[in-house]
Amino acid sequence: LPFEMFAAEWIGAEEFARALNAKRLPGVVFRPIHLKPFYSVGKGSNLQGVQVH
Repeated sequence: LPFEMFAAEWIGAEEFARALNAKRLPGVVFRPIHLKPFYSVGKGSNLQGVQVH
């Protein structure tokens, strides 16, 4: 999902999603995500972030 999610080791998913949703951007909802990539950037790391929906 390129450009639809933002994640990093230092992001707290729930807090980040809550802060972004507080902006009340029309037509956009940010959902917390937790993932562990198996290739490319972040391979094998536990990442947290948001999916733009």
